[in-house]
Amino acid sequence: MYGQRRLSLTFGLVIANLCASLAAAAEPPEKGQSAVVDQIRAEGVIKVGVIVSPPFVMQDPIADGYTGPIPVFMEAAAKGLGAKVEWVPVNWDTMMAGLQANQYEVLGTAVYATETRKKVAKFVNFSRSGVCYVSLKSAGQVATREEMRSTKLSIVIPAGASFTQDFSKAYPQIEVATKPFPPGANDFFDDVRTGRYDLTIIEGVLAPQVAALNPDLQVVPSIEQCLASPDFPIEIGIAVNRGDPAFETYLSGVIEAAAPEIEAAVKNNSK
Repeated sequence: MYGQRRLSLTFGLVIANLCASLAAAAEPPEKGQSAVVDQIRAEGVIKVGVIVSPPFVMQDPIADGYTGPIPVFMEAAAKGLGAKVEWVPVNWDTMMAGLQANQYEVLGTAVYATETRKKVAKFVNFSRSGVCYVSLKSAGQVATREEMRSTKLSIVIPAGASFTQDFSKAYPQIEVATKPFPPGANDFFDDVRTGRYDLTIIEGVLAPQVAALNPDLQVVPSIEQCLASPDFPIEIGIAVNRGDPAFETYLSGVIEAAAPEIEAAVKNNSK
C-alpha cells in the first residue's frame, strides 16, 4: 500500500546515512539528569509505541520492521543512548493510555498534537499534516468539499482519530462510522470500493501517491487543494510522558538535526 516498497528503500538509505550524525548532533543527558534515559541505558532498550501511518511510519516488507521519518528519529535517538529500539505495536484509541501506563517510553507514531492530548503528554513535533478524502470514482458522488457539505453520504474513519468531532461539525450531512483498520492494512479503501461507505480519509500529503496507485478512487478535494489546504491541519509529533524535560530536550535535538533530510524525504514520497 502507498507504494511501501519504494518508500522503504528510500527511507532505508536515509536511516543508514543519518543515524550516526543525528545521534552525535544531540547531547544526551548525563547520568542522573533523566530517569527515563537512565532506565533506557540500564536496559539497553528504548520501547517505542508504533502505528503504521504513512508517510511517517511504514511497514518495511524487506526487513520485517518499520521505515520512515519516525524510525529515523528513534533509531538515531537510541544509538545516542547506546540502546536499541523495541517497537511496540499499539492502536489509535488506546495509544495515549499506553503511554501514560509506561508501556513504552515514546509514542513514536504520527500523533496529532491536540489540546486534549497535550494536557497528558509532551509533544516533540516534526511536521504538520491534515486530512483529505477518497471516494469511488465510478460512483461520481462528490468531487469538492462544498458537495460533501450538502450531500448525504457515509464515511469511515479510524477509531480514535482526533478530528472525528470536528469532521461531524464541518460535514453534518455525512454519517460517520469509526472502527479499527483491518488486520494488516492502514486504510479503508476496500470498504469504499465495495460501497459499504462512500468516503474514507487519507493524509493530505499522500494525495498524489494515493491517486497514482488507486486509479479507481477519486481524491477529494483536488490533489492540489489537498496539498495546499487539507482539512483540520495540525502539528504532529511523537509523544512522551510529562515530568522528564531532559529526555524531551534530547529527542527535540535529534529531530531538529534531522529536519532538512526528513522534510526532503517526505516531499519525495508524497509526489
